[in-house]
Amino acid sequence: MDIGAVIRSLRTSYGLTQQELARQMYVSRQTIVNWELNKTVPDAQSIVMLSTLFRVPTDALLSGDPSSLQDTLHRQRVSAQRLRIALIVLVVTVCLLAIVLATRSVSIESICLLLGILAACAFLLVGALHTTAHNLAATDILRETFASPQHLTLIIPNGTSAIEADALEIVDREHHPLFTITNTARYWRGARWKIVSSATGRTVAKAALKQITTGVQLPALQGHIPGSGTVSLTNTLKTAAGIERVWRLEGLGMSIEGNWLENELEILRNNEMAAHLSIERLSNGYEAYRMHVQNPMQLDVSLTLTFLLCLLRACERQNPRLDE
Repeated sequence: MDIGAVIRSLRTSYGLTQQELARQMYVSRQTIVNWELNKTVPDAQSIVMLSTLFRVPTDALLSGDPSSLQDTLHRQRVSAQRLRIALIVLVVTVCLLAIVLATRSVSIESICLLLGILAACAFLLVGALHTTAHNLAATDILRETFASPQHLTLIIPNGTSAIEADALEIVDREHHPLFTITNTARYWRGARWKIVSSATGRTVAKAALKQITTGVQLPALQGHIPGSGTVSLTNTLKTAAGIERVWRLEGLGMSIEGNWLENELEILRNNEMAAHLSIERLSNGYEAYRMHVQNPMQLDVSLTLTFLLCLLRACERQNPRLDE
């Protein structure tokens, strides 16, 4: 499967440079280079966006079959050519009809024939415009969605923590619920949660907390995002300068800039900004995790890592440092 060749072929067919495609995909130019050289593979969300952006089935991207890709591009060109022909025919017919009506020198049968031709052309034109508009609308909606940074807030009620709560909500600026985090299981060594879209019921991620015993209880947090993979925060013992507990972040190219226990953090993926996270205590005692998602393509991983950080901070409050 040479998906890199497929992406390169599509990009050149649309006359895009690597930098232009990178801007459309909200990634760096080096990421596009790596895709085209098959050094890395686009994740599931990127595959969907490439499919919509280039208006080709995901199968054409994943198969790496040049003939399938060329067939798709050929159908697109034929459809566009038919639309242009229909427009030309319609214009010519309207002109002829106007001339006929102006001169009034032909029979009723001729006028009916011209009207029939005009109706047929209009029917073909409406069909072509409907198909083209449907494809363009899907792309435009996707672009508009991905072009708009999203502001989300995860609220932790006063007197509880993310570990103890049975259900939490992630809301927008108007406090409309967008996602629900529900506890699905509790057991003596941990717990599980599910992050679900309130609008569609789509499972964004599944999260888990496990207590690993290595002389002391060390928490391990994990979030699995369907179609993308797993990100984890693991507490381990560091003995270089005395015994100390440290957290490690692994998976999906995720990283965090800033002190994890402070109130201002940057969430990055592959060294590119995914979201800005700020934590504050509200007047009613609630704790608010405010996410400014810079790159909406990274919404799912940003939500998941934010919730894991919320669990991490709760774990830190429950388990004081070994050197204290």
